[in-house]
Amino acid sequence: MAHKIISNPMMRYHSQVKSKGSEIKDKILHHYYQDIYKNYLFQSGAQYYGIKYFERFLEKCWNSYPSETVNETLEIGAGQGEHWKYVKVIPSLKYVALDIRPLIDHEYLDELAPDFKSKIEFVLGTAESMPFDPERFDRTFSTCLLHHVDNPLDVLLEARRVTKVGGQIVFILPTDPGLMNLLVKKITSYRRLSKFTNYDPKLFYALDHKNHISSLVALIQFVFKDDEVNFKYSPFMIPSSNLNLIVGVNIIKSSSNTVYVKD
Repeated sequence: MAHKIISNPMMRYHSQVKSKGSEIKDKILHHYYQDIYKNYLFQSGAQYYGIKYFERFLEKCWNSYPSETVNETLEIGAGQGEHWKYVKVIPSLKYVALDIRPLIDHEYLDELAPDFKSKIEFVLGTAESMPFDPERFDRTFSTCLLHHVDNPLDVLLEARRVTKVGGQIVFILPTDPGLMNLLVKKITSYRRLSKFTNYDPKLFYALDHKNHISSLVALIQFVFKDDEVNFKYSPFMIPSSNLNLIVGVNIIKSSSNTVYVKD
């Protein structure tokens, strides 16, 4: 007996609703990154100093060893190069900057010293599926990326895959939705965002910060369970995401392969 395929109009409806929701989200976030992002975060005000604090804190999360050689560094989610001027250890060969958006604004690139500038290679690609060979990089890092991605587990696995054994991985995470993080948003962030848009400022975070800090910490502990993992908190150094604004994670990769699921 042949199987009969029945068309379900409700399934088509839900598919259309999901597609419409994605369209709305993409338009709102395009508005944010195209019209608001740079003026909101990098021009003036508390947010500008907050970003500088984040970028400098990342550089403090590296562990330095006298014998450490940094040939190649990978920055995941490099944006337009906002972090480059804060880099303290310039790799001897390449500094690879990966992002899903092309490098359009050369402001940060043009500010660099010629030696560093010549080593930057900008690569278009996704953090969930990086176009790099295994164990290529001595240092791999991202700033405030994991809150935004669709599948943070894939990003973490990829970051581990492309980093050498003995190499370092650093993630900087805002403590969203921790209590101090929410307090700072209410006092400063939401008010400043309101100057640039007619949308409710909370909407941008609702759409763009889809992964919460506690979930990300749990995933990091799972993916790097066979590695050396150290957490740093700021500004108060108390091991609590509710009482700080930033969580920094330093990982030293200990081996090539980790078994995550037993057959």
